Amino acid sequence: MLVHIASISSASYLAHHIVPAGLANARQETWTEASLYQSFSYLCVLQITGLLLIAGTVLLKWTFVAPYVTDRIAKWTLAHLFPFATRDIVTAIFFQLYGLKINLLEAVSTLHVRSVAPSKAHLVQFGAGVFAANPEFAPGTPPGTAKTVWGWLWSRGALKSPWGYQVDIDLPEGFEMSFGSRIESGALLEKAAAGTAMMARVRKGDQAGPGKLVGGNPVSLKIDVRKEESQVNRTSTFLLAGHTGLQLLHMAYVGCAALVTIESMRSLPIFDWPDYLYPVVVMVLGMNFMYLILALEIVLLKRIIVGRARTRSFGFVTLDLLLLLQAQNVQRIPHFFELYAGLFPVNLLHRALGVTVDLTTVLINEYPWVDGIDGDLIKLREWSVMDTGSVLAGHNVTRGQVHHETLEVQREAVMHPMSRKFFGSVGANSCVMPHSVSLKTEHLPADSVFVGAPGMQATVVTHSPSGKTTPGDSV
Repeated sequence: MLVHIASISSASYLAHHIVPAGLANARQETWTEASLYQSFSYLCVLQITGLLLIAGTVLLKWTFVAPYVTDRIAKWTLAHLFPFATRDIVTAIFFQLYGLKINLLEAVSTLHVRSVAPSKAHLVQFGAGVFAANPEFAPGTPPGTAKTVWGWLWSRGALKSPWGYQVDIDLPEGFEMSFGSRIESGALLEKAAAGTAMMARVRKGDQAGPGKLVGGNPVSLKIDVRKEESQVNRTSTFLLAGHTGLQLLHMAYVGCAALVTIESMRSLPIFDWPDYLYPVVVMVLGMNFMYLILALEIVLLKRIIVGRARTRSFGFVTLDLLLLLQAQNVQRIPHFFELYAGLFPVNLLHRALGVTVDLTTVLINEYPWVDGIDGDLIKLREWSVMDTGSVLAGHNVTRGQVHHETLEVQREAVMHPMSRKFFGSVGANSCVMPHSVSLKTEHLPADSVFVGAPGMQATVVTHSPSGKTTPGDSV
């Protein structure tokens, strides 16, 4: 509540002291230079408000006064006032302000708002050549060091000051964190460790030795891999410059979409409607109109610039990977999948991106991720289900290479919440259970249940004469 009050108060103050007073008359105009300038000014005020909130939380963080408040306000500001900033240089700079140690010219990371708590970002360090895809970190304050300035003062010298901290999670040179993996306080990451497998959870005491790729939740797999030269010497100058340029164009597009939406809503002949109806109509129509414009951007990017996906492999520092990363960011339309969860518009958008999907029988729930950039390689058959937070992708990035392959979810198969499937297929009437991860190129048999991260066992489901479903033999 205090966050909302602070942001609204800041916006109100800026609106009355920064926006030129002469623009008041522009409220009665539409599609004129004055009206566009007025709308643009208020959009700028909103962004300035966000920057002020970030500046305040940065100050709050480095005084170590209220870590919890820092996390709540900082995350809320990034998610709601800068919704276009995700998995890009803006997000990386955001965490750098809170102390994350990452050289953007030497490491590549698709950070998101939940990657690390801003109050603990200073406890994480990236080595040169690190690649981290949607990572999560849970660092802890070292023993003997105060977490807050109040704890330090109360200890009367028994604890070190919070400014005298040491890094808790240090990613070694060339380390590779596969999609969605998590590293927690006390994990032992030795020099020359290879990395983590998809959705791995490396906890306190878990060890990643030289040349080892660790996987599982908790860690149960340790695989010997050879580091590619391109992995150790990976630099991202090209990706950083290219992604920054494309992201600036994306921000400009979002800003223009907002201006067009505002002017279009103000042009509607509904000013004579009752006061209690006008805001509701404008909000509903405005949101849908804005989502339509944003959805058009990803469709145009996929169809015109990226082109048709096909089975292939290509290098890391390439234009193909740059376009892939940008297209993924553009596809993350704020709140679109929440508003239309399980409805026709979500299926229609995926169809436009090339995914083979039935518009009326396939259920795509809240916040799933069917990677549109791989749309031509993904097939969702009739009555299949993508539940909340599940992910389907026809590509992965590993060991300095990007691989594209086909993926099919067959009839009546279910991807349960937070499950992951990259490549291969899910057989008819099969289930991938919550938080389970299927190995790449794996073909799950029909009538089976798949469990684990990474999953290593499928149980065949047989049907008894009575019609009751019973578990069968393990595969």
